[in-house]
Amino acid sequence: MTKPRLKKTVLTAVALVVVGAGAAATVLARSGRDVTTTSAEAYEFYRKGLEDERRMYHKDALASYAKALELDPHFSMATLRLAGNLAGRDWERARSLVQTVSRNPGNLNERERLFLAVFEAELVGKDPKKAGELIREYVRRFPDDPEGYFRLAGVLVREGKTEEALATYERLLSLDPNQATAYNALGYHFIGRRDFVKGEDYLKRYRFLAPDQANPYDSLGELYANTGRYAEAEEHLKRALEIRPDFIPAVGHLGTLEVGRGNPEAAVSHFRRAAEMSEGWKDRQMFVGAAATALLDAGRPDDALALLDDVAATPPALSPKEDFFFRYHVVRSRAVVLALAGRVAEAESEIARLPAAPEDLDAKEKEALEKGLLGPRAALAGARGDIEEAVRSLRAVLTEEKGSKAGDFAFYPNAFRLRVRLADALVNLGRADEAREELRPVLAVNPRFAPALAVVARIEGAEGRAGDAKGSAGR
Repeated sequence: MTKPRLKKTVLTAVALVVVGAGAAATVLARSGRDVTTTSAEAYEFYRKGLEDERRMYHKDALASYAKALELDPHFSMATLRLAGNLAGRDWERARSLVQTVSRNPGNLNERERLFLAVFEAELVGKDPKKAGELIREYVRRFPDDPEGYFRLAGVLVREGKTEEALATYERLLSLDPNQATAYNALGYHFIGRRDFVKGEDYLKRYRFLAPDQANPYDSLGELYANTGRYAEAEEHLKRALEIRPDFIPAVGHLGTLEVGRGNPEAAVSHFRRAAEMSEGWKDRQMFVGAAATALLDAGRPDDALALLDDVAATPPALSPKEDFFFRYHVVRSRAVVLALAGRVAEAESEIARLPAAPEDLDAKEKEALEKGLLGPRAALAGARGDIEEAVRSLRAVLTEEKGSKAGDFAFYPNAFRLRVRLADALVNLGRADEAREELRPVLAVNPRFAPALAVVARIEGAEGRAGDAKGSAGR
């Protein structure tokens, strides 16, 4: 699903309610009574859209729903499904589509009216609590509909009720053992709990049920790339792209694989390609950030800055709030690159020109912005030569990282890389034992993560030289 951001949000702890609705749309309409449309042909395109979503082929799903609406402009469920697919990339347009249905719902059946209420709560009212209550009501009214359980599982994950979510997935599978994407969700759940054996088992079941789809191979490839099983990762990711050459997550995960192998130049190529393939600005910006970080790993800070500048030079058409976040993250990324390149004055100048936050940000958004400055501050401290402060700041960043969902591996493994930077700083301070401890969580997940192994080699080399020096002194 690749984590929804593009990154298959359905598989992680992001809401499986409306945003990333494709996952929840995996259950095909079982009869013409499930949706209201005046066109049999439009209904067939609607069904195709659901199937496209089940396969995680979101571009095809968008086209299918658009065609359904061309044939029946008042097809409410096709409009809502289209809104769900657009929400992650164009919230305002998705919201507008839901409002269109609200103003002229037509003769909807009970199931459709409840779906509309869920979408109104999530996309128009921005009220996830109400959306969750409505989904629970949906399950009560339609206890034999697998889609309700898939959506409910997403609500429970969002609420942190993981055991209830697991039971809900099991209920879903008892209704329909062939709900392949449920195995995907369960796989990511156990990956998040660091039970990689069980996570892999569920993903293999997913692959067994859907061997003709790209996503099962991408999901397994992502797991293998992040746990050091590089040959298997490459095999699965290339298989995903054989099945579906435009499956962007698999391209991005090839970049993940090369970062782990210690080949940043190759990683840059994959991340650039994924950015070029992406249509939504958030996905494109995510991959550009990954490519810029890999360029920095490759010792090419000027190229990283040029890449960020190219993005800033062609901003997408956004709402005022989205435009703020777009500009903010470009400037923040530039500051980090400059600081890690040792260009202190320029980095400080970038931080000084961060755009002011708009007044309509909520408390969580403001808190996220403040926490987002921990990374630039850590990089600046290191650039100034204040290694102790860099260590404190990096530990603060990693404390925040612990709050993220562990199963949601990023395309660029930033949490691993930050811990490697922290270990490297500790080595510079002569605190090798602490450095080893900081690397332990990285190597426990991926014992072949090349940047971490480079620091281990540095520690062992220093200890070897110290031992030789003592031996010489004793002779």
